[in-house]
Amino acid sequence: MMAIKNKIHTLLREHRATVAVWMLLPVLLFGTYHLFSDGDFSFLLTVGAIVRAFSFILLGIKMLTEKTARDISQKALIVYVVAYAARLSAIMIHQGYLPFDRSGDHVYKIAEFTSFVMAGFCLVMTIRNRNSDAGADGFGKLSFLPTDSPTGVMLILLPCLVLALALHPSLNNFFLTDSMWAYGCYLETMAVVPQLLKIRASHKSKDSHVVVEPYTAHWMFSLAVARLYLLFFWMYTYHELHLAGNGLCGFAVLGAQALQLIFMMEYIYYYIRSAAKGEDISLPRLASLSV
Repeated sequence: MMAIKNKIHTLLREHRATVAVWMLLPVLLFGTYHLFSDGDFSFLLTVGAIVRAFSFILLGIKMLTEKTARDISQKALIVYVVAYAARLSAIMIHQGYLPFDRSGDHVYKIAEFTSFVMAGFCLVMTIRNRNSDAGADGFGKLSFLPTDSPTGVMLILLPCLVLALALHPSLNNFFLTDSMWAYGCYLETMAVVPQLLKIRASHKSKDSHVVVEPYTAHWMFSLAVARLYLLFFWMYTYHELHLAGNGLCGFAVLGAQALQLIFMMEYIYYYIRSAAKGEDISLPRLASLSV
């Protein structure tokens, strides 16, 4: 028993900054619920938005203080910036996709705007702080383009746009903003793909595993937590989208929420396992992604 107690004390001492950060988040959520929510189930949308904004704030602070963008995919950040811009265009003018409770009046919008601003800031930091692993950002890499060219991101932006134009709900009763909301939803699901590929191709490795920078690890796990809240919300409300669009809209949105978590299942497993051991997160290196 004493050995376990000593181990816990050691982990808390060595990772006190991380523990403090994760303790701050529930306090923030509880305070927001107490001050700005009516207790409606749709508050889960606000929770997801707050967690997402929180994750980008942490990432931005770390990138600013440590002057590095290692392990961060510039292509993923481009997709996130476009996704949040698209969603903002849908929620700032109309109210169809806002939470029903009071948090939808201001808090939700502020959280979404914060995510957009911080994602843009992080994108600028990746441009300013080009590291030796820039070539590892290989999603959509084409032989005739420079290694660090972001052009490959169009393989995400264009197909998602076509899908959004063809398959979107109509809660705003306005084609453009309805399509932009769906566009943001689909983009956010796919944004994690370049990021997962980037960390798997990192130069920083241990034996047959790739070691993930701590701030990158926490950022990605926070995104998964945010998506889990949103998935839980849409599991119970996706049918409402059927009434405001064609019969596939609800399934498309629900599937988009689940797909990102499917992409990240292995990452989540290794994050939790590494956190339990008090170690840096490490993922199995894929031979085909070695750089």
